[in-house]
Formats: sequence, structure tokens, C-alpha cells
Amino acid sequence: MERRERGESHPVHDFLFEYYNLSPGALERWHPGLDVALADAPEYR
Repeated sequence: MERRERGESHPVHDFLFEYYNLSPGALERWHPGLDVALADAPEYR
């Protein structure tokens, strides 16, 4: 059974989605995905 279905909270996940007011779907659309690098920023590889 899912945590949400049981009514249990998750301190970190709940805080992030309340504070930033993003749905999981919006967060997926915003995130560029794995293996995406910044142009001209080798220090962040």
C-alpha cells in the first residue's frame, strides 16, 4: 500500500511540494533529465 494511501506524511517530500508548490508532473517537465550538462560549465560535470 502506498504511503499516501495510508495517510502517512513524508517530511522532506511534503515540505518540498508545499514550499515550491510544484506537482510531480510539473517537476518532471522542468527537470532536463539524466546526462544533461550545462554548456560551458565543465566544473558541474
